[in-house]
Amino acid sequence: MQPVASQQVGSRPSSSYSNASRQQRPGSAAGARSDDQLMQMIRDKLASRGTRSIVGLGRTFRIFDDDNSGYLDQAECAKAVNDMRLGFSHDECHRVSKIFDRKGDGKIDYNEFLWGVRGEMNKFR
Repeated sequence: MQPVASQQVGSRPSSSYSNASRQQRPGSAAGARSDDQLMQMIRDKLASRGTRSIVGLGRTFRIFDDDNSGYLDQAECAKAVNDMRLGFSHDECHRVSKIFDRKGDGKIDYNEFLWGVRGEMNKFR
């Protein structure tokens, strides 16, 4: 019979869940993310899902457009952000939809979506 190795009291291994629960909540004042950080998180998530080309972005936009209207309203934008599982708060989802909506009409068309993800064209183009 082999002796059982004793563990030190109070030295439990920590999991990522327990570490995350100790961190500041994303929507709080101290942990608030800037608009640039939110947009970069969306760009990174789309890229990690293989959406890098214009064709891929068009396909993603059509998937996000639940009612096939040709634009995303605020609810569709919030659903798309939640589907990407980025952990944005309600306020952050609202800010993202305002960032994408350059015309300010409450709708995000494909060109606004492209601008939000890809940015401005370079001077050469």
